[in-house]
Amino acid sequence: MIYSSAGVLALLIHLIINYDVLRKSFSKEPVPAHRSYRAFLFSVTVYYVTDILWGFFYERGLIALTSADTALYFASMALSILL
Repeated sequence: MIYSSAGVLALLIHLIINYDVLRKSFSKEPVPAHRSYRAFLFSVTVYYVTDILWGFFYERGLIALTSADTALYFASMALSILL
């Protein structure tokens, strides 16, 4: 539970700081850089969620789910680097 609590705190801070970008408040014309940054923020959100879930799965001894979550974790990490 302690491992996941750090991720929950990081996710909350991430959502608070980037709330205006994540809620899709475009001006009259969407700027391509704004869309790209928003996609990056969503990939970082997925990264945090998979990190939080990994802690829960591991503590419960759910090895199959932990393994699947690890794959999602690295995929979200690669996606955030790509974006």
